[in-house]
Amino acid sequence: MTKKAISPDQRIKMLIETFETFGWRNDGHADVSTLWWFTEVIVLTSYWHPIGRKLFLFLLIDPLEYPEKKVTDVGISLTLATDKNLMETIALKEIELPFLKEYCAKINLLILK
Repeated sequence: MTKKAISPDQRIKMLIETFETFGWRNDGHADVSTLWWFTEVIVLTSYWHPIGRKLFLFLLIDPLEYPEKKVTDVGISLTLATDKNLMETIALKEIELPFLKEYCAKINLLILK
């Protein structure tokens, strides 16, 4: 039996849903002009202590396929700065359920101190 492929959109949704179970609320998309290296920014806000902390998920594109905007990675930042100063990057192909809980717990340890 072959494993069903997970689309990039499904992987992004899985990442957001896992963050939501780890104390983050999805506040939608940030109102920023996109640069060549990302398509959009998703804003998460913590509802665990410290309440109100922001986390920004940058949907990064493959620079080798520009100008096609194929999302290949998710960059994580504490600021909305668009200078590629990301604290963490995860490849979409790595986003799978067993890994996500561990990953979100790790991010929480770094951010929700």
